[in-house]
Amino acid sequence: MLFGKIVGNHWKSLVWSPYGDHWRNLRRISSIELLSIHRLNEFHDIRVDECNLLVRKLMSSGSSPVNMKSAFFELTLNVMMRMISGKRYFGGDAPAMVEEGKRFREILDETFILASASNVADYLPFFRWLGMTGLEKKLVKLQVKRDAFFQGLIEQLRNSKGGRLRKKTMIEVLLSLQESDPKYYNDEMIRSFVMVRSLFCLFPSNLTSMNKFRGWYENLSRNIINHKHSYKCKLR
Repeated sequence: MLFGKIVGNHWKSLVWSPYGDHWRNLRRISSIELLSIHRLNEFHDIRVDECNLLVRKLMSSGSSPVNMKSAFFELTLNVMMRMISGKRYFGGDAPAMVEEGKRFREILDETFILASASNVADYLPFFRWLGMTGLEKKLVKLQVKRDAFFQGLIEQLRNSKGGRLRKKTMIEVLLSLQESDPKYYNDEMIRSFVMVRSLFCLFPSNLTSMNKFRGWYENLSRNIINHKHSYKCKLR
């Protein structure tokens, strides 16, 4: 498929790679180095902190209406990006972070739109003889923007000073693997891992997870409404 060729780095990313030694190694890195139970538990404080900040935001809104879809989407993005790069894009006051978060959200929105677009050449290959299609041009342009954005995150963490008393982000874990095998764990591979992680964090894995999320949201909203004074005391 055209999407896997361009956005999937010529079918070399975890999602698009064919089954084989390369795919098995990508899966091993994902399950052991990045998404193991131990690694996810290390980021427990990030999830708790972001939930507390969301509750504070809801409490400070008073009786004003709140777009909960947008609030939970920004919660997900903040948790995800703090795990990946240590940055919090939404809900802060730093203009640079706000602008960078805007760029990231535009990349995600464009990725979702183009991923759902149909490519006639996937079903009728002879259309490829006509040259690059409009969809292909958009995908190439998107890939350039994605590579520039995530390469910037990689360079920032690569050039940052060590010795910080905090847990490593996912990019830093991949950069440590790069030191042992620079040829295999190159920047292109790291970028593809980061993008796959960011997209799968936003896609519900199954209907059960959606029902759990909906139930959690309803309980949270009900508790905030019924126990405003308790929440105010706890969050001070």
